[in-house]
This record gives sequence, C-alpha cells and structure tokens, in this order.
Amino acid sequence: MDRLKLGPDSFDACVCSNDLTAAKLMQIAQSMGHRVPRDFMLAGFDDAGYAALLSVPLTTIRQPCRSIGIACVDTLLGRMTHPGLPPRSILLRGELIVRNSTTKN
Repeated sequence: MDRLKLGPDSFDACVCSNDLTAAKLMQIAQSMGHRVPRDFMLAGFDDAGYAALLSVPLTTIRQPCRSIGIACVDTLLGRMTHPGLPPRSILLRGELIVRNSTTKN
C-alpha cells in the first residue's frame, strides 16, 4: 500500500479478515499521520491476545474456539460412523468485542 487515501471520497471504515491485518493497517495509517478512529474506523476478526493492547484497542469478532473444536470432533466422529452422510454447514455465533478503534467520542 503506497498511499492510504482518506477523505470525503474514500472509505470511513475497514473490517479486516484478521486482527494481524488490522494491526498492520493501523500501524501504516498512523505512520502516515492518520488517526483511528477519527479518520477511519477499524475492526478485525479473531480477538487475538494483543488486540486490546494495540495503540488504539481494536474492535474485533471473537471466534467461538471451543465450539469450533467441539463441532469439528463431532463432525469427524459422525463421518467415521456414517461415511455416507451428506455435506452440511455448521454455523456458530461469534461475539462482537467493541473497543476504541470503532468508537468516535
């Protein structure tokens, strides 16, 4: 990213695919003189341990890791017992953790 364009004709928020990408974007933006959340709001996904420790604590989606693990084991055991089961989707609810990176005071 050579130039981060912020202004009336650009974006005012960004949701990154993970907290590491959001942290890097925050660092780049700050090095260019932009301030989160004044210039743009920023959120990530994972709730990595450092997300709350960034220079601006990061809003993120906390993954339900325990539930993901349980669903994986249950699915694997089910497939081992019944190999002909059709494919299925498993939806689990994450938790929105709101921190300073998306709150304009």
